[in-house]
Amino acid sequence: MMSFRSHFLCQINRLIELDTILIIQVPHNVRLGEAPGFGQPAVTLFPDSKGAQAYLALATELLIPSTKA
Repeated sequence: MMSFRSHFLCQINRLIELDTILIIQVPHNVRLGEAPGFGQPAVTLFPDSKGAQAYLALATELLIPSTKA
């Protein structure tokens, strides 16, 4: 999870973007941290949360080969 509020993480993010492997970034989200306490994955417990949506997009990015080269 990324917290864009941190200056240091923003600097690291800029460096990573220079050699991007994955496009999707999972933002810091409180709901993601709450899900384990309920014994369920965030994508099923809080499917409309930004974090869950980002994880679903990341899974799609990993599973579907990119046509961009």
